[in-house]
Amino acid sequence: IKANAFINYVEKFDGEKSSLDSANVLLNALQKDENADDVLDARIHLLYLQNKDEDIIAQSRFAKIDDIKNPWMCYRIGQAFQNTGDAGTAERWYGKAVELAPENLEFINKWAGSKMQLEQNEEAIAVIDGLLAKNPKLVDAVVNKGFALVKLNRQAEAMACYKQALQLDCDNQQALLNRAGLLHLMGKDEEAKKDLKHLLKLNPQNEYVKGLLSSL
Repeated sequence: IKANAFINYVEKFDGEKSSLDSANVLLNALQKDENADDVLDARIHLLYLQNKDEDIIAQSRFAKIDDIKNPWMCYRIGQAFQNTGDAGTAERWYGKAVELAPENLEFINKWAGSKMQLEQNEEAIAVIDGLLAKNPKLVDAVVNKGFALVKLNRQAEAMACYKQALQLDCDNQQALLNRAGLLHLMGKDEEAKKDLKHLLKLNPQNEYVKGLLSSL
């Protein structure tokens, strides 16, 4: 309870990061219970806030995915696997998070993203369509759908998604970058340059975009 209090103090109230050290000390005193679900949940939550993906993955070996009841624990484990390039395991954990919390839009979007990484693009689009049915104004989800459609060579539909995303947020950098890439693929480099120049206005130090622009 005390460890969770320190963790929540940092996460929810922007408390001093040193509180995470206090939580760690308290959790380390519970070695005998390290496989207990509540203790494991707290450990993974702490490591998530510390951005220690490899440690989360190591701790996840104590977790039995079918027995977990906390969707956030599944989400954090999934994020760690995704961050380290294991999209297959990430997809499984995100799927469990969605199973436990089917109304959490963030979980659903992450699940779709992991499916895209696995080239399960048709499945990803179906998941995103369900997500957008709940909230059609989720820009990130619209952008993700566009990218999945590009992978399926459905360029006109993808362009419609990017247009929709930029209508919702005209400065969305991922939508601008993705649309520029699609325009280039379609042989419309002058239009692509407009999006890249827009991106540089938003972020003048973006060397990646500078390189793309100079290559067109």
